[in-house]
Amino acid sequence: MPQEKPEPDRIRELEDALKEAERRVAEMRAERDQAFELVEQMKEHVSDVDTLIDSWIEAFEMQLSEDRKRTRDALPESIKKLLTDAVALQKQAKGLGKK
Repeated sequence: MPQEKPEPDRIRELEDALKEAERRVAEMRAERDQAFELVEQMKEHVSDVDTLIDSWIEAFEMQLSEDRKRTRDALPESIKKLLTDAVALQKQAKGLGKK
């Protein structure tokens, strides 16, 4: 039979093991807290990016196509109006040059 350690040595050994376990638990809790913080930062980043993309969709008047992709087949109405006005001004300027 293995020789058992004297009582004070065994208690000291168990106390050391307990301290090591408590240290590891504290270390794991710190890692968990860091992971939770990183997850929160990532959620915030994704939310910011979603907001940015939504603003682009609105600014470029993009539509969802049948294949579930965003497209902007036509120019935004504000740009269409500017182009129409520019073409009208060019025609007007050409007409002035012929007189």
